[in-house]
Amino acid sequence: MFLLAGILAAPQAYSAGQTAELPRGEVLAPNAFVSGAQGAALTLRGNDTSFDLSGLVLRGASAEAEPDQRAGVGIRVFGRNVTIKNARVHGFKVGLYAQDAPGLKIIDSDFSHNWKQRLKSGLDKEDLSDWMSYHDNDNDEWLRYGAAVYLRNCDGAEVRGLRVVGGQNGLMMAETDGALVWNSDISFNSSIGIGMHRSSHNRIMHNRIDWNVRGYSHGVYNRGQDSTGILIYEQSNKNIFAYNSVTHGGDGFFLWAGQDTMETGAGGCNDNLVYGNDFSHAPTNGIEATFSRNAFVNNLMMECWHGIWGGYSYDSLAYANVFAHNAEAIAWEHGQSNLIEGNDFIRNRQGIVMWRKPSEDPNWGYPKRRDTRAVENTLARNRFWDTEDAVFVLNRTERTMLAFNQVERTGRLLRSDSENPNLMVQASSATLAASTDSAFEALFQAKIDSSAKAQDSILNGAGNAKRVLEYDSEVYASLFETDWTPWKVPAKAPQKLAEKTPGVPAIPAPLKGGMNPFLKPHELRGRRYILVDEWGPYDFQSPRLWRRAVPELGASNYLFEVLGPPGKWRLKSATEGITLAQTVGSVPGEVLIRVPEVLNGQVKVELEYVGGKTTNHRGQTAAAGQKAAFGWSEFRMPVQWTTRYWNYNAATQDPRTAPDEWRRVISGPPALIEKGLELKKAWSGSPGPGVNANHFTTISEGVFDAPKGRHILDITSDDGVRVFLDGRMIHEDWTYHGPTTVSLPVELGGRHTLKIEHFELDGYSTIAASFRPAD
Repeated sequence: MFLLAGILAAPQAYSAGQTAELPRGEVLAPNAFVSGAQGAALTLRGNDTSFDLSGLVLRGASAEAEPDQRAGVGIRVFGRNVTIKNARVHGFKVGLYAQDAPGLKIIDSDFSHNWKQRLKSGLDKEDLSDWMSYHDNDNDEWLRYGAAVYLRNCDGAEVRGLRVVGGQNGLMMAETDGALVWNSDISFNSSIGIGMHRSSHNRIMHNRIDWNVRGYSHGVYNRGQDSTGILIYEQSNKNIFAYNSVTHGGDGFFLWAGQDTMETGAGGCNDNLVYGNDFSHAPTNGIEATFSRNAFVNNLMMECWHGIWGGYSYDSLAYANVFAHNAEAIAWEHGQSNLIEGNDFIRNRQGIVMWRKPSEDPNWGYPKRRDTRAVENTLARNRFWDTEDAVFVLNRTERTMLAFNQVERTGRLLRSDSENPNLMVQASSATLAASTDSAFEALFQAKIDSSAKAQDSILNGAGNAKRVLEYDSEVYASLFETDWTPWKVPAKAPQKLAEKTPGVPAIPAPLKGGMNPFLKPHELRGRRYILVDEWGPYDFQSPRLWRRAVPELGASNYLFEVLGPPGKWRLKSATEGITLAQTVGSVPGEVLIRVPEVLNGQVKVELEYVGGKTTNHRGQTAAAGQKAAFGWSEFRMPVQWTTRYWNYNAATQDPRTAPDEWRRVISGPPALIEKGLELKKAWSGSPGPGVNANHFTTISEGVFDAPKGRHILDITSDDGVRVFLDGRMIHEDWTYHGPTTVSLPVELGGRHTLKIEHFELDGYSTIAASFRPAD
């Protein structure tokens, strides 16, 4: 709890010279969110004036309010050259909104723990309603997702020392040119760190923009849901992004030309310089840059799905970057005249993948007006080690140049599933291997050997569940040691920029007083530390039990990491039948918890923490040494499932159009039978031996015992589904559809039967069912 110095009964306005009259202490100032942010709890007006808000903590809602219950606007700014210092603003939908305020300065201010939505995706499955969409913002559509700070038409702004954690969107800029954002920490938010729309000539430098992410469950799904550290949309040009740590984001850097370009083919987000940033550990792309012309120099991308995704980008430069442990280091679709040179590729599954789709949508404006072939790309003087599959993957490319690349230890030099006319290769694979620079080899050999040893230790430690699942933090961290140096300009980088992308700004020197934002060796690093719950990414500032799936331990044994500030924990209580391997332990640490399969209903483990200062998901803090309760709970209703699979002929036995023929199919012997206590199935191909990848059907029948009361049955399907409870159909969506979740209220008590009919047409498929208590 906190004591309020006062409650603002009505919005307050202050002008130049009235700083001394500002309220002090913690002030609760609720107000309704107004479209366009015309209303606010506190309005600051003036030209060439400064407001020091030291001593004021402005709250839009009680600290106990859940993040999705926060509303209103904290501060509204009017005027030119207004400086705001030492603001502390929490609990609003928008912390600060400024429009037509050129020269605005926001200095050493904290806009953490404002609004964010409650996410529906969980550890076991994704909910598609959590996806973001930022395509339109000419009328401030982005405000529907809230923002800590929102600037519209604030040319020449400076943001320094801004802190934003525990919200949804951090700093959002629209039609704002010539701004400087530096020495700020915008991390652990559930959607966007810094976003830009129609904003050019800005400098984003020396910032920590880590863990802005959603849509991720380690080892289960990696979607990102359009979350990203840095978002740059719709005709934002000639910006500089340099010396930023942008790790563990849905994307690290997400650039999209904009709707105007999609329709007309003109413009883009062009001539931006992305230099000396760490974009590692992105579930999707370290850098995504599409339909535009830009330069990416001296960046680090490790453990991403794609290091760079360059769809339809042209005349772009990727130079002197480091790619390690990515699925595809560079994936470039429909690219024209791009130069990929002087990059280092270490232990990626595939190196550089370039391709063109067989055809384009005839109704799409962009390919009507632009060349969309994969043509005249140059891949030169890059260095590759330990590529698992293929160094180069080329499909339907034209006039591609492979020149003087150095390759060591690879599965295959070139893979191609279609013709690539006029492919030009200077130096064969044998020549490449023989010409490896000895000094370069010596520089990286020790690191590669160490990495290989660490990875082998993880993969081969079958007797140690921790190592099998990368639980040894030292071994895991050793995979990501690198000699990458953001501060040192690669020798030929200025020349390459001038030759290939002459419109891009020059490489900037680090700013005087600019902080080093990069993760230190002792800090957590790696996608296994992206832990997303219903409120977004966990920030390690409060005690937490985090369950890890360890198949080797069996269904009844759960391995939990005990996370949070250093301290101790002890067991307070547990549901009867649950046992812990130990009843006291250290934080961070781990504990093995046994939960018998026969337990039904709500099961719970309650622990008590004592240690350092803690901050929870609402932003409430507790002093070091103060006890804090935490734990784990789960609603369990085991169902004895039997799932049968049949193949059907789509032409004559379609479940939608030929139901009688389909019924004949399922009256015959199944192709596959599976049994289990859960129904959580998802496939992107064949479900198992004897079953087609497409055009199959499943019938899952289960028996279960339920505590008396009202419950919710969640059903996720792709494609058609029918649900029968005790022989009565309670839901039907017998259509071709993407993954869709419905929540069905049901009254239960005693023994019940459940039957789910499901069919798959093509593509991805899923069927899942689970119970939870009604709220």
